[in-house]
Amino acid sequence: MNVRHFLALLVCLLLCTCGRGTEPAEAAPEAPTTTEEETPQVTAREVEPPSPYTTKDGELMGMKAGEPLADFKAGLREGVLSTGEGDFEVFYIDGAEGTELGYLMVDETGKEIMDITITSSDVMTEHGLAVGMTYAQLREKLGQVEVHGSEIEGYTHAQKDDYWYQLDAGNWSYEVDPSTLKPDTKILSIGLPR
Repeated sequence: MNVRHFLALLVCLLLCTCGRGTEPAEAAPEAPTTTEEETPQVTAREVEPPSPYTTKDGELMGMKAGEPLADFKAGLREGVLSTGEGDFEVFYIDGAEGTELGYLMVDETGKEIMDITITSSDVMTEHGLAVGMTYAQLREKLGQVEVHGSEIEGYTHAQKDDYWYQLDAGNWSYEVDPSTLKPDTKILSIGLPR
């Protein structure tokens, strides 16, 4: 076989193999179209891994109202919280990453935990709520809640099962009509039961 015949045979083989597999592929089925109303809304909280900080029965990282402060003091950071009602000595709760999760207040003797307040979205309650979520999400998860304002500070709190949720809304009257709160009102902090 000479070079010319070899080249001609090679060209024939290439042409024969190139023609294979060129049948039109089946078209992929079209994705159903949805309207904007039908588009499922996914929040960041739904796609994030679960929080390593979760409350359970009013407890966060072993701390609970009524427990001795001495059992936890070594892991807390002392500080002062300034509000319109005055300055308060508190103990800040930091996560393993150094992020501030919230703070606790102690009783007048300085020996017992009185209140625990969560200020970070890194903490999830056993009800699936976190700081930064909305009043609509709060109602979706808890149903009917009591809502009250503060005559001095203008704070607005929603309460359910001894948890309280400070909302980003100003109300200078104790009595608040819950229907006046906008659904997208944010949760600013969460107080654990005493």
